Amino acid sequence: MSIRTAMKTVALDLIERHPRFSMDLVLQGLASAHAVTSVNVTLQRDCRLGRAGEALSLPLDTMILPQVLATGAWEPEIIDKIAALTAPQSRYNVIDVGANSGLFARQILNACPHIERLIAIEPHPRNASLLRQNLSQNANAEIFNIGLGERDGVLEFYEDRSNSGNYSFYAEQILPQHRVMTAVTMRKVDAVVVELALDNTPIIWKSDTQGYDTIIVACMPDEIWRRVNVAAIEITPARQTLEYIPAFLQKLQHFTTLVDASGRSVDQARIDSILRGTSTDHIDIIGAVR
Repeated sequence: MSIRTAMKTVALDLIERHPRFSMDLVLQGLASAHAVTSVNVTLQRDCRLGRAGEALSLPLDTMILPQVLATGAWEPEIIDKIAALTAPQSRYNVIDVGANSGLFARQILNACPHIERLIAIEPHPRNASLLRQNLSQNANAEIFNIGLGERDGVLEFYEDRSNSGNYSFYAEQILPQHRVMTAVTMRKVDAVVVELALDNTPIIWKSDTQGYDTIIVACMPDEIWRRVNVAAIEITPARQTLEYIPAFLQKLQHFTTLVDASGRSVDQARIDSILRGTSTDHIDIIGAVR
């Protein structure tokens, strides 16, 4: 079965099985194997992603969309851990790197009402368009259609047509039969940080970039990283990032608590082992300053 046919099958099945939402399929481009169609959703009841009557636009895939429509959430365990590690009396800025279509952003804004500013960074133009739609009602959200890295320029960015959450700067992260390339604009991390004019408000950090997190975190200026109170970071091996691992691990020493998504303690030896591994296995870690 082709990816296009599989996505159409998934869409029809979801319409029949999930009364939690009402949906309009956006079908332009469905005839093209390289086009990812999207679904416009209206929430029929309150859930982690919003209140009844609110709209949500999502890429049509066979991984994230079924889970979101079945549960009204995406990776809620990470949201819960971040919320539990924040102080109710404190205000926060959120930096969401690899924001995709905005599922994390929507959920963290609903879970932590004391967020003053949300900065969402997403390199893929189609995802950035969905991100703008999904955060259009949030006046404190700022969206940047760029990738972050060690230098300015243009890089090849690979999307997985079967899994809208599996976009990466590294082609090997995606099966060849599912892979589509787009050229995206890259900005140097420290230059973007200067332009953001961040104040001293504590930061909630989230990065999920399928292997590029090591570089991004390693390149973050220390004076900004010291303001990160809570962070959720995807740990994914990529041979191109080996030289950045020591600086990345040094940044993690900032946190007094470091656990995986299940709540188990994670040490730097395990993180180092995963980053230097050759498999596609990955973990999400949550760090906090307590």
